[in-house]
Amino acid sequence: MTKAPSINDLFLSVMASFIGFGLVVGIAQAAFNYGGAQILFTANPVFAQVPSTTDTGSPAGVSSCPSGQVLHTSANYAAGTGYCDCPEGYIFQYPNNIGLDRGNCFSKSPVPVAARATTTINKKYLDTQCIATAVEARDSSIITGLTAYNTAAQAALGARKSALVNAWQQFSDRKVRRTEIKSIWETYRSAVRSAVKTFSVAKRAAWAKFYADRKSCGIYATSDDYTNQGVDNSL
Repeated sequence: MTKAPSINDLFLSVMASFIGFGLVVGIAQAAFNYGGAQILFTANPVFAQVPSTTDTGSPAGVSSCPSGQVLHTSANYAAGTGYCDCPEGYIFQYPNNIGLDRGNCFSKSPVPVAARATTTINKKYLDTQCIATAVEARDSSIITGLTAYNTAAQAALGARKSALVNAWQQFSDRKVRRTEIKSIWETYRSAVRSAVKTFSVAKRAAWAKFYADRKSCGIYATSDDYTNQGVDNSL
């Protein structure tokens, strides 16, 4: 009669299987790292280069270099051969991911972008001086219109005052006085309506020109101020 395996036996058997599998994977990985990766790196002209500027005479040397690098010669190398390295003022940098690109030479002191070019690029998106000029023109036009309205309203109010005082003082006949007073108010209302209409036209024109001018100030011209002409409805 065969004895059934205990739980401990089963556990030890499973652990042994895992350990054996791990050893196989580890050996395969080590073989790949040593064989495959090493061959890949040394076969590439960039990784096979001698990056040091001080040679020992032991390498056999190369006769051509990858794009972007230059051939440095020395008495320790055979005629027409040497070691590859970046030109003066450049440094070799490896990429983050190893693929077809094995790295390249980059300038130690990158040339900064000219300030004028940066300003031109920024103005494409938002030219604040352009908006400031548009606002100056808009509000100056509205102030001019408001001044004209105030002048017209004050003139109408002054004429109304004088006419009403005169009507109450000069016309003792009630019927005549009432007719005169009615005419005075009609004249005043007509003058005020005309002044209001003229000012409204001036405000709309000022805002319309502002909207048109702002379009040339960049695609973010409305990003900081969304206010529209409705704000001046109370004027």
